[in-house]
Amino acid sequence: QATKKEKMTLHEVYNLCLEKKVKLVLVGPASRPRSFMENFLLERLEKKLLTEFSHQKYNYITCFGIKDNDGETLFMADGTHLNPAGHKRMAEKIHPALNRLIEDVPRKE
Repeated sequence: QATKKEKMTLHEVYNLCLEKKVKLVLVGPASRPRSFMENFLLERLEKKLLTEFSHQKYNYITCFGIKDNDGETLFMADGTHLNPAGHKRMAEKIHPALNRLIEDVPRKE
């Protein structure tokens, strides 16, 4: 039920942005390794959102993961906050989508 409401809300936000001509980037949930159950539920949500919003028009970015490609942890010891490697990974995922949006903005001469 919560996932259904989440998807419905994101569709409403997307449609409102279209109507108002506002660019939108949807960032999926981040991992929460401090709690097995919380992380499990967020991973299920991420999979459903990715399936629903993976079409390029949504600019959906998946950020789920606990370790980077080199196996380095992305979180501080509290399991909630990103460490420098986590922030770097997040920036690397978001930057291309923001770049595409900026390139699409008409320039005033």
